[in-house]
Amino acid sequence: MYQVQPALVVGTALSGVAVAGVLAVGLGATPLASDVLPTPIYLAIPTTPLLVPGLAMRREEQKVTERDEGFPSFIRALGSVESVKQTSTANVLESLRKKNFGALTENVDNLYKRLRTRIDAASSWRLFAAETGSYLIQKFGDMYVVGRRMGGEPRQLGQVISTNFNEVLRVREQRRQATTTFVGIVYGITAASMFSAFIGLGIAEQMLTITAEIAEGNAQFVDSLFSTESYDIAMIEFLLLLVVLLNALLSSLMIRITDRGHYISGLTHFVALVWTGTLVATGTQIVVSGLIA
Repeated sequence: MYQVQPALVVGTALSGVAVAGVLAVGLGATPLASDVLPTPIYLAIPTTPLLVPGLAMRREEQKVTERDEGFPSFIRALGSVESVKQTSTANVLESLRKKNFGALTENVDNLYKRLRTRIDAASSWRLFAAETGSYLIQKFGDMYVVGRRMGGEPRQLGQVISTNFNEVLRVREQRRQATTTFVGIVYGITAASMFSAFIGLGIAEQMLTITAEIAEGNAQFVDSLFSTESYDIAMIEFLLLLVVLLNALLSSLMIRITDRGHYISGLTHFVALVWTGTLVATGTQIVVSGLIA
């Protein structure tokens, strides 16, 4: 989290600047015309800088995942070698630190250095887990330390912990696949709902235009059929864009709950969903105005 804090500050600051810029253009405080971009795009631009902390957190999560994947082979090798050599964990790690455990290799080397400096073994393993950033490594590492302290056989401990850790990783992979399917459904629903909503808005706008043209010479006749005074296209468009924003927020939260990731990494889906909704809205408005005009 500490590595992501600068990115979070930068992303929030840039988003604030983008909001101010969009408001300035919309209020006519700049040389640019207020309609230089389609209205929906103005909603998406201020959210874009939030990709900075979102992507930073996703990179950190990916690093933790890679360390988790290297832990089963490490703990299995540790138990096996310790059982053969019948020596301390520090002496065993002296040879294992040269092995390749993927993203976990550097953390194993740091664990060896701490144990060599005679730091308390339990504290060394806690620092090892904190350095990896993985709650799973913390819990399973504690199991190994407690098991050894209680006189457990190293090889058996390593095998049991490695097997159970792999089972957890298998469940995590199943959850990841389910989340991928859910993400596809969310994006599809977002695009379809915005398409239908803005088609309705475009048709309503064209009907009001046609009604206004007819009413120029037949106002009493048109008023006898229906009243158009209550239709405010600008307000309807604003409400639809608010729906785009709320949909992106709630959907990104649901995705994070589904995959158990950090909420900051959900900002990437939030931004992507906002852009999906606004681009579909813009494209729909262009197509409807071209077909009906």
